[in-house]
Parts: sequence; structure tokens; C-alpha cells
Amino acid sequence: MVRKKPIEDKRLEQCFIQLLSAGLWRKEPSTAGFPLTANEWNAVLQLSLKQAVIGIIYDGLSSLPTSLLPPEEEMNRWTQYIQNTERHYLSHIRMLNYLLVRYELEGGMHPVLLKGLGLSSYYPDIRHRACGDIDLLFLGDDKAEQANLLAEKWGLQVDRGLHGESNFTIKRVLVEIHARLLHQRSPFISKKTKKQLHTALENGDAFCQRNIEGVPVSVLNPLYNNLLLTTHSLKHVLNEGVGMRQMCDVAMFLKAEHEHIDAETFRQLLINWGVEKWANLTYAFCVKVLGMPKSLLPYPIDIDRYDTDLLLNEVWRTGNFGEMDCINPDRPDNIIAGKLFTGKRLFSKAWRFYRYAPGETFALPFDSTWSSFYRLFRH
Repeated sequence: MVRKKPIEDKRLEQCFIQLLSAGLWRKEPSTAGFPLTANEWNAVLQLSLKQAVIGIIYDGLSSLPTSLLPPEEEMNRWTQYIQNTERHYLSHIRMLNYLLVRYELEGGMHPVLLKGLGLSSYYPDIRHRACGDIDLLFLGDDKAEQANLLAEKWGLQVDRGLHGESNFTIKRVLVEIHARLLHQRSPFISKKTKKQLHTALENGDAFCQRNIEGVPVSVLNPLYNNLLLTTHSLKHVLNEGVGMRQMCDVAMFLKAEHEHIDAETFRQLLINWGVEKWANLTYAFCVKVLGMPKSLLPYPIDIDRYDTDLLLNEVWRTGNFGEMDCINPDRPDNIIAGKLFTGKRLFSKAWRFYRYAPGETFALPFDSTWSSFYRLFRH
């Protein structure tokens, strides 16, 4: 049994991308393929949710001529989802502020904000980048465990992982604690490269201060933020899947930080970590699919050398963190057989994307399969 894509109509896929591009770059969308029926608008809405870009799509469709907008009842549904997205964002900002203050007062700790919530400020409307969780970096296992123990002191249940990561939920907001910035499996990364990262983290060179909605926050500087964006999206494309939101994050990052990027240093760091070709594929995707101007590329890239259709097909198939691919009709019901099935899928994905990051795609399926069985037997 083959799982069908949620939208088989290429016209609707193209309309979706046109609206997404318009929302990202604040331009009038192309009207090719419009108008859409109420059912077609509902299909676009569902795809927007599964790709976690409903706020960006809404910004794009708001620029359509009135005659091409969704029917009133359908438009009201969109508006309700957007209001929920905005409330969700504000709840995350309030929780971030609460956690920063409480960790400082009770533990003298100053975590670094990673990934999603910090990236929201790069978007045209900061409230319309869908939030998933709050990621906080406490450098080192000892500090991360101290953060965990404080959370448990607050009466929260902490779920600890295998590589120094943990998570807890507080007032319906998921918080992830990280002991290290990267968990790279590639055997080809030199000790010198790892030491350079460790030194930059230890002496603070990897961080900078940003003001997010009036909250002073420590975040990664552009150089290391890009490294995290690249390795994080690679991890997800090889695991549960990658979606449009992750690609939009790359585009918005490049737009916002373009003036602050030293091209040679930027590229060399990616080369050292063995992910330059994967990064280039995502940059090419931003240009060819999302409509990013070539002038925002961090360094000269021959984008035609990169198979953006391969990545686009993966995005359509899996969605945001595998939202579309999480229920596979062929997956065995038996727990052990299910784990082996997932391992087989990981190796299949590694084969498809091998040429873009050989070291990581070679090592990650083995590591992920081992981690999966470790969690299974630990519990």
C-alpha cells in the first residue's frame, strides 16, 4: 500500500508555494492557478497546518485580490487559526521570560535560547512563525542536570534523554533542555574542529545578545546559528522528516543576517563539519522554491547543481517533523518489528541524501536505531 500525498494536484501545490513566497517576501502573489474552490482552500489550509506555515500562508493570501480570497466561512476558519497562532506565540514569550527570571533567581543560571522562538523575530510578522517548543542550552551535563533538578523542584516531570537532552511541560508549553549544542555522529569531524566549537562556546564567542519582545536573551551569533540550522534540518530530514517551516527559517535567517555574514568563515565552518553540500541544497531550495533573491546567498553557489526537487518531494511527503508521514500503513504492530521498520526507513533516507553529507548520513541511522532500542529497553 502506497501512502498518497495529501495534495496530488500540482496546481494546488503551486498555489501554496506562491502564497508562501508572497508571505515571506511581502509581495503580491501570482494569481496563476486561482481561483480556488472552498474544498481546495480547505486542502491548502490543512497542508499549511501540516507544514506549520499557516501564518505565512495567511500573510500571502491577504494580498490576493478580494475576488480571489477564500469564501467567507472558509476565511473565518483561517482567521481563527491565525488568532490561535498569535496567542500561542505570546504564551511562549511569557513562558520564556518566566523561565529566564526563575532560573537566574533560583540557580544563578543564564541559558541560551536556541532555534524556533529566537528565529521568529526574523519573520515579517514575528507572531506568525508557528512555535513548537522552547529550546534552552545549559552548557555541559552538570548545568543541564541542575536545570532539570530545579524543574523537578517546581513539581514538573522531567523526561531525560540519551545525549544530555531532556524535556518537561509547564503550563502546556514544552521546554527542551540541551547540554550540548550539536550531537554529530560523523566519524570524519576532526578533533580540532570540535575543539574550536567547544572553545567558542566556553568563552562566549558563539553567543550574542538579542532583545525579543522586550526580553533580553542570549542567542547564538549568526555563524553558529547557521551551523545549528543546517545540522538540525539535516538530522530531521534523515529521521522523521523536514517541512516548509524549517526551509522558511533558513530563508528568513539569510535575509536578516546577510549583512553580518563573513562568507569565507561562514563557508569554512560548514566544510569543517561536513555539511556544506547539505547547506547549499537548502540555500538553493530557498531560491528556486521559496523565491529568495540570489543576492541573499551567503556565498556564490551554482544552485542548478543541487537537486531541489529531491528535497521538495521530501517536504511534501513528510511535512513538519514528519507530520504527514508519522502513520505508515506498512509499519508492523509489534514493537521490536516496528523499531526495525523505522531503522530500515532511516537507512533508505540516508541513501537518498548521502551525497549531501556523507559522514552524517552514514553514521546517523546506526546511532538513531541504537538510541531507539536503548529507550525501549530502559523503560
